[in-house]
Amino acid sequence: MASRLHEAGPLPGDDKNGEPVEVEETKPVSEVAVRHYVPATEEERHLDRRVNAKLDAVVLVILAISFIVSPSAPSTARRVR
Repeated sequence: MASRLHEAGPLPGDDKNGEPVEVEETKPVSEVAVRHYVPATEEERHLDRRVNAKLDAVVLVILAISFIVSPSAPSTARRVR
């Protein structure tokens, strides 16, 4: 990746004297290859599955509680007159 000195003026990251800082030009996110984590051993694979199962359970509990606690929709609520 190419780097250059920014000399247009002080940037928020410049030091107190306004000295230019080195700015690194990077590729846009769309051009960066996506790399996924692949467990190296069977033990890591089992640990990943346990962690994912626990996270799934936590998310389901939170969603269930929010569904139970949330007020019902106005069209399904009965009005008492």
